Amino acid sequence: MSEFGNAGPETAVFRTPDDRLVVEIKLLAGWPRDDLSQLIAEAREAAADVVWVQGFFVDTGLGFMRRGGYARLEADRATDKVELARPPHSVVRTLQSASYSGVWGHREPAEPDQSATFVGLHEDERWVGICEYDAEARLIGSPGVIPELRAPDRFARLVRGAAARIATCPLTLETWGDSDEVIAAYEQLGFRLVEYIPGWELELGAGEVPETPF
Repeated sequence: MSEFGNAGPETAVFRTPDDRLVVEIKLLAGWPRDDLSQLIAEAREAAADVVWVQGFFVDTGLGFMRRGGYARLEADRATDKVELARPPHSVVRTLQSASYSGVWGHREPAEPDQSATFVGLHEDERWVGICEYDAEARLIGSPGVIPELRAPDRFARLVRGAAARIATCPLTLETWGDSDEVIAAYEQLGFRLVEYIPGWELELGAGEVPETPF
């Protein structure tokens, strides 16, 4: 939590992989426009670069643009598995930063725990994508691909590679910021979408918060 929204929505302040300062707001249903405008004003005063919102009822009149949101998917069984290499631990943080750069919902990665497990995409003698998994929890988290190579088939391949490392089912997949096309690629692997919260983005510095009409 932060000083933002002490009497309202849950908020957080952090840096993104591309070094933007974000104020993130988890919006409650029916939260008044005036109160969201106040949070935006506070974010400007704090010299934030962008405001991210998780929620279904964002007033686009405030200048927000729709982005990929939070998605949780489940699969009763894993199909079409593929073997992927594990990236060296020494490159994980740098690879995560590159793979999540510019993607809604991702913070600047911290140094990964030594016990964390990953698979990666290695193409043309370089690492171009990464995905964390927890075999014991049967959880796959945050597939990411470097910006110039982002395509649904690469995200799906990462999920297939992570699934190959997990011996039992069902599987849970959690993602942030993926496009509709990428979500559809996961569904083609046998995953079903069980929870989705839309994501919204407001770039600050491009103008003032629109006034609330009376």
